[in-house]
Amino acid sequence: MEQEPQISSEEHFRRSHRIIKFLASGSNGSCHLTIARDDLDRIRTAYQCHGSRDKLCSNLRECLVVVKFYTPHSLDGFDLENEVALLEMPVLRHKPQITSLINFFREDTCQWMTMEYVPGSTLTALVKNCYQHIHLGLQWHIALQIANALLLFHWGITDSEDMTPHSKHYPKLTYMDMHGGKFLLGFDVVLSDFGRSWEYDESRPHDPDTPGRFRACRRQDYEKLGCMMQKIFVTTKVGKVNSICKHCGCSTCRACPDFNCKGCFRVASGPSVRPQLSVEERQFLSWAKKLRRSVAETEEDLAALLKQFTDVARTQQRWDVPLIMPSEI
Repeated sequence: MEQEPQISSEEHFRRSHRIIKFLASGSNGSCHLTIARDDLDRIRTAYQCHGSRDKLCSNLRECLVVVKFYTPHSLDGFDLENEVALLEMPVLRHKPQITSLINFFREDTCQWMTMEYVPGSTLTALVKNCYQHIHLGLQWHIALQIANALLLFHWGITDSEDMTPHSKHYPKLTYMDMHGGKFLLGFDVVLSDFGRSWEYDESRPHDPDTPGRFRACRRQDYEKLGCMMQKIFVTTKVGKVNSICKHCGCSTCRACPDFNCKGCFRVASGPSVRPQLSVEERQFLSWAKKLRRSVAETEEDLAALLKQFTDVARTQQRWDVPLIMPSEI
């Protein structure tokens, strides 16, 4: 008997869903906005009978989901199984800081997973497209929400005020893929894409360097948070640079990793200058530097640093500041 030809993940998925548009891609896969064909038919029928255009758009938005297809080199299933296992952990399910898993499929060459759709933008798009100064209170709010998402993921901490871990049996997790494109700006800042995240299992035989590597990787997540804080501030405070920085050579990020670099503040209408900073702005950058250059070697030291940071951020944040970012849909 002849075997049926193998189909790709996308071909299999299109049998039950309609893909609307491409959203993003990375080393392990690509994400697309989609809607189930059954939902689409149901909404279309209701609209043709007695619906309004506004109701139609509202119903369509409620049914939108994001599908992730994995690249061919990931078809061994590890990336999918790893992500699904993390998102199905009870402490992470249906939390506003973490993208919610809806469904997944894995069979031979077909593997995909669907997640909630967060309308809005990403932190990268905010830094790239916003040429006005972002209120410092809103920058604190974004940084605090990112820290809370990492606290939930790393330790199962749902309330950063008391910093109580979920339980002593909570797995040792590290995110390992911190950059602005992984943070979705909806009503909250939502952490997404756990394809590179991994768990350190102390019960398994391991290389002697693994515990140290795990601590370094977890600390690196918070160092990257400090870098993102600094990048948001510098880019929106100063604006776009019009040339490559002669001091550090950066050209793509548009904001030097070191705020003391004068060359990165060259604007179109004047020489390189260091902008004047208020006391509050210096406090924000000081905390970005503390996180970016953290020397915490133990989990206790890192937790103490984060406790101090979240305490300060809660007093400085503002979320009622208007910021208009066009939705993708």
